[in-house]
Amino acid sequence: MRHRAAIVGLGRVGMLFDEDPKRSRVWTHFTAYERLADRFDLVAVCDPDADRLAAAAARRPGVRTFAALDELLDADPVDVVSICTPIALHAEQVEACAPQLRRRRRPTPPRPSVRRPPAPPQRPCSPSITTSVSSRLSRSCTGL
Repeated sequence: MRHRAAIVGLGRVGMLFDEDPKRSRVWTHFTAYERLADRFDLVAVCDPDADRLAAAAARRPGVRTFAALDELLDADPVDVVSICTPIALHAEQVEACAPQLRRRRRPTPPRPSVRRPPAPPQRPCSPSITTSVSSRLSRSCTGL
């Protein structure tokens, strides 16, 4: 079974590190999904920068592009959301993704993945999100 995936934030970790010719391994979520195509189908990307959205669409024809997270969540049912945005946005974005992902009925639990930490200390996630994230930590991401 392939999981439908989305990337929120097409900056360095989301996609731009791939443009550096000195980097040859997997450095971005975009490349990770490309290399794990037997398990994941990258169906949507989100970023307010139109040039980044165009670059993603050129690199992966057929991927849906969105300028805002709420547009993505309203349009495409996804199983996995990689949140690759500045830390100050993580808590709000995880909380926005959680209800949409919880509605999905799949054999494995859906999860947003977040670059650590899930939220800055001055704006922590809600207690229910923090508990859920903390109980499912992996080496490189957190998930619900």
